[in-house]
Amino acid sequence: GVWLVDSTGRARHLDLLNGLAGVEANRDGLFQDKQGHIWIGTNSGLSLYQTRYDQPARPPRIFLQEQRVVHGHLAVLEQTDDLVFSFLCLSFKNEQRIRLRYRLKGYTDWREVFPLGQPYLTFLDPKPGTYRLELQAANVEGIWSPIVTSKSVVVPTPFFQSWYFYLLVFLVLLTFLLIVAYSLFSRQLARRLEFRVRQKTKDLQRSEEKYRRLFTDSQDGIFITNFEGDLLEVNEAGLRMFEFADKQEALGINVIRDCYVNRTDAEHFWQLIKKQGYVRNFEVPMRTKTGRVLQIALSSTPIYGEDGRIVAFSGFLRDMTEWKRMQEQLAHSQRMESLGMLAGGVAHDFNNILAGILGYASLLKMQADKDEKLYQYGEIIEKSAQRAADLTQQLLIFSRKGQPNYRAVDLNAVVKEAVQLIRSTFPRTITIERKLAENLPRIVADPTQLNQLVINLCV
Repeated sequence: GVWLVDSTGRARHLDLLNGLAGVEANRDGLFQDKQGHIWIGTNSGLSLYQTRYDQPARPPRIFLQEQRVVHGHLAVLEQTDDLVFSFLCLSFKNEQRIRLRYRLKGYTDWREVFPLGQPYLTFLDPKPGTYRLELQAANVEGIWSPIVTSKSVVVPTPFFQSWYFYLLVFLVLLTFLLIVAYSLFSRQLARRLEFRVRQKTKDLQRSEEKYRRLFTDSQDGIFITNFEGDLLEVNEAGLRMFEFADKQEALGINVIRDCYVNRTDAEHFWQLIKKQGYVRNFEVPMRTKTGRVLQIALSSTPIYGEDGRIVAFSGFLRDMTEWKRMQEQLAHSQRMESLGMLAGGVAHDFNNILAGILGYASLLKMQADKDEKLYQYGEIIEKSAQRAADLTQQLLIFSRKGQPNYRAVDLNAVVKEAVQLIRSTFPRTITIERKLAENLPRIVADPTQLNQLVINLCV
C-alpha cells in the first residue's frame, strides 16, 4: 500500500480497497501533473489519485433488526429463556475487520467482539427486569460509530416466582390446613365432650370423697347438732378432743347439758346466732367426758328447714388450750423483759452512786495507817460497796446490757451466787435445793453470762 501525507499532516493509507492497482509501489513511482493529480505506479499498473474523490472516512452503520426471547436456544442450557438481538453492521471498508462492542444495560458491562462473526447477540437466561442493548462499531481505521440503543426489553418474572404464585400457594396451604384443623377440631370436640361427661362423673365422685375426707381427716372437731343440742354427727377429731371411745358413745350426749361449763355461754351463743346469723371463733370453756376443761374456739352456722326455721347447727371446734398456755408464757416473758429493762436502768444509776462511795472509801484508807480503826472502817465500806457493785452487775446481766468478760471461773461458785440472787427474788413458797459436784475443773467463760444462764433456767 501507499501512505500519503497532506499539508495539514494528516496521513492516509491507500491499498487495493481504495482502488490501488497493485499492492506494491515505491517512492520513485509517484508523479504529480500540472493539474495536481497524483499518478501512482504499482506492480500491477498505473493508478490515478484525485483529491476530488477524497472523502472523510465514515464509521460503520448498525441496524437493529429484531429482538426476541428464544426458549432453549442452546443445548447446554435447555429449559431456559434466552434473550436474542439480531443486527446488521455495514462498512465501506473491509467489513471483515469491523470491531464491535456492546452491553446489555442493567445486566452486563461493555464487551468487545473482534472479528465480528454472527450478526446476533444472545444473553442466556437473564434475570427478570428491564434491559436495553447498546451497540457501537469501529471500522478498520478505528473510527467508532455513535452508540445505537435498542428499545426497552422487559423480562417478566416467572409465574413460580411471582407474588401471586406465592399468594396462591399460601391460599392452597391455608385451605388445606383449615380442612385438617376442622377435621382435627371435630374429632377433638367429640373426644372432649365424651371426656367431660366422664370427668363430671368423676368430679361428683371426687367431690363426695373430698367432703367425706374433709369431715373424717380434719384435725378440728366437726359436729352437727339439732336445735335442742343433741349431737347428730361428729368426726374422729371431735371424738379424740372430748375423749369418747367411739361415735356411738358420743351420739347419746346433749352438748348444752354435758359439754358447756357455763350455761350462760350457750345463751350467748344463741344470741350471736340471732344477731349475726353465724358464730366465728367464739371462745368458750367446754368439758370432756373425763371432766377435763378445754378452751374451745367455736365456729358454727345454722341449718334451716323448708319453713325457714332453724332445725340444726353445724360447725367446727378447735382446741385452744395449748395456744392459751403459750400466750400466757409470752406475756410472762414480755413482763420479764420489761423488768430487765427497768433493772438495767436502776443498775446504771446505782453504779454511779457506788463509784462515789468506792472513791471516797479509797481516799479514807489513804489518810490512815493500816493499824488505825479509820483504815478498817474504810476497808469495810469498800468491801460493802464492791458487793453492791457485783449486785448491780448481776442486774445488768439480767437486763442483757453487760459486756462479756471471759476468764477462768469456778462453776459451782457461779451457781451458788445465782441461787442466792434467785432466793431473794422468788416467792418464799418456792424451795431451791442445790446438788453440786465437788472438785470441778475451772472453765473459761463469762461468769455473769453463766449466772444469767442459771437464772433463765429457773425462771
